[in-house]
Amino acid sequence: MRDTDEPIRSRARALLKLPSATADIDTNDMDPGDFGRGERIFVAHCGQCHKSDETGNANFGPDLATIRHWPRQALLDKIKNPQRSIASGYEQWRITLTNGNSLDGVIAAETPTTVTMLTLTKAHTLRRDDIAKLTALPGSAMPAELDAAMSREDLIDLLSFLLHANAPR
Repeated sequence: MRDTDEPIRSRARALLKLPSATADIDTNDMDPGDFGRGERIFVAHCGQCHKSDETGNANFGPDLATIRHWPRQALLDKIKNPQRSIASGYEQWRITLTNGNSLDGVIAAETPTTVTMLTLTKAHTLRRDDIAKLTALPGSAMPAELDAAMSREDLIDLLSFLLHANAPR
C-alpha cells in the first residue's frame, strides 16, 4: 500500500481493519515496566528472529530498533496479533527443490541464477535450476500465541525494553 494513492490506502485500511487484540489491556494505565527484565524476555522470546540494537539476531525478522516511536497500544497489538500485517521483505516463502526437499523462510536476495533464502538457522543460496517451485506462504512466521507464554507483567517489561532500547543499562 506504500505506492498507492492516499484515497485508495485510506479505503483499504478501513476495509482491512481488524478488531484490536488488546481491547482487554489499557496501556495508558500501565506502569513503565522493568527495562532489564524486558531485555531478558526479548532474548528468550524474540531474539531468535529479531534484533533490537545489539540485542538478538536480525537475520530472520525485522530489526525492532525501528519501532521505538510506536504508541504502546499499537506495539502491544502487534505482539498479540502478529498475523495482522507483515513487514515488507519478511514475507514467508517455501522453495521446493527438484530433488523433492523444501525450505521455508524469507527471500533475502535474488539474482538471475540464484535465490538466497534465510531460515532460522542459516542462509541458503540455491541455484534457480535446482528450484522446482516457489510458493508464498500465508501469514507471519511470528507465532500467533507468543503472548500466551508471557504474563501481563512480562508484556509490560517487554514493551519497556522495545520502546526504550537506547536506555542506560
